[in-house]
Amino acid sequence: MKSYKELNKPDIVMISLKLPRYLLSEIDRLSDGLSLSRNKFIVETLDAHTKNLIKNQTRLQLVAEANVIYNTSREALTDFDAIDDIANEQP
Repeated sequence: MKSYKELNKPDIVMISLKLPRYLLSEIDRLSDGLSLSRNKFIVETLDAHTKNLIKNQTRLQLVAEANVIYNTSREALTDFDAIDDIANEQP
């Protein structure tokens, strides 16, 4: 199965949702205000939310990888400083 990012024109699949009445009322109010069908509003909202989640996960992954690189570089610098100190001690 293709990942979310790989889908250009996703296949349309019908699903059934059980929503609280207040949420459905809000969806209807918002979609009417935007002149969108309920379905289009829900699809676009889910799409935007999913893209935002993917972006946040990517950001967290990049921060974690940057921390690993930072710590590894710091350890290497400590090792080079130790080698430099030993080299400077010898006449």
